[in-house]
Amino acid sequence: MRTFITIIVGAIGVVLGALGAAFLSLAGLDLQRAGFERGLAWEAGESEYVVVIGCVLLLAWLVSLVSVVVLSHVKPPRRGLRVVGRTTVCLSIVIVVGLTLVAVAVLPRQYDYMLY
Repeated sequence: MRTFITIIVGAIGVVLGALGAAFLSLAGLDLQRAGFERGLAWEAGESEYVVVIGCVLLLAWLVSLVSVVVLSHVKPPRRGLRVVGRTTVCLSIVIVVGLTLVAVAVLPRQYDYMLY
């Protein structure tokens, strides 16, 4: 039962992280060499709120990762549960970090290319 709960919490975390990456992309956040900038087609008043929502969702993703680690390290130690917890955390990190990098580094370039 605890294994199933660990996987469910990890999956919810992936959904929260993906939504956080989507909100950062929606805000027009663009990763440049000098740091983060706003895209050309976004208004000044809208982007700040959407960036805050995206950051809160990414923070909720981190909380779910900590929850998975806590759930998978239970007493008495069970090897299978720890393997499931580590696998869930690693997959979640790879998926959410990849989506976030695509959202702030790749998609703004595609949009700017299509704009001109």
